Amino acid sequence: MTDKERRLANEVVEKWKLARDKKDEDNFTTSVDKYEDYYAGESDELKERTKRGLSAIMPPWAQAGVDYVLAKEIAVIFGQKPYWTVGARQKKWEEAAKLMEQLLSWQLDTPKVFLNVVEWIQHKLIYGTAIRKPYWDRENDEVKIEQINIKNFYPSPDGYSIYTVPWVIQRALRTKEYIKAMGKPWRYSNKPTYKNTKELLDLPGGEHVEEHVEESEGSIRTVEEKLNLYEILEYWYR
Repeated sequence: MTDKERRLANEVVEKWKLARDKKDEDNFTTSVDKYEDYYAGESDELKERTKRGLSAIMPPWAQAGVDYVLAKEIAVIFGQKPYWTVGARQKKWEEAAKLMEQLLSWQLDTPKVFLNVVEWIQHKLIYGTAIRKPYWDRENDEVKIEQINIKNFYPSPDGYSIYTVPWVIQRALRTKEYIKAMGKPWRYSNKPTYKNTKELLDLPGGEHVEEHVEESEGSIRTVEEKLNLYEILEYWYR
């Protein structure tokens, strides 16, 4: 790792801490957990009722509402082609947008991507926000669409919309092969640069790593695959 790469890495970590502290200040994760519990039919109020020996049955209004709209939106998206259109914000990007639209439409015909879209719409309906990232998977040499859990998404505190935010950071889980394919150094001074999730689970705060793995990769990887993922910070800027 060169001095320039080390400086850039330190800069990204500092920015991530800044964004993380802002989310903590706004009680962002607590709010997300509250929405998750409500959708799952749980809440602090119900737990308190249980302690007092009262009924803790929660009317499934939230779940019924989300799932009803979810089914409608899936029918709209997959009931016609093209599934959706990709627009360019500037004229010079029009050809790239057309190519992206073709790639996304081609990929949406695979079962795994269909479930990914279902998860994306579900997140949108539960939290009011859902983030998707089309990117080129260097490990498998193919286009992919990633559903990013909003807990693992850290926008700059200086931005108030997608049009003004100067940078964002994603806490991502990647395989060793993926990181190598990005051209990133795997070892430095004969010591591992990264720790996989199996090693991180044994460190203080390991339970948060387990939660991160399940939220990000729970439905698409085997148990063995989950233990061999590496947590990195992916930095996007304008």
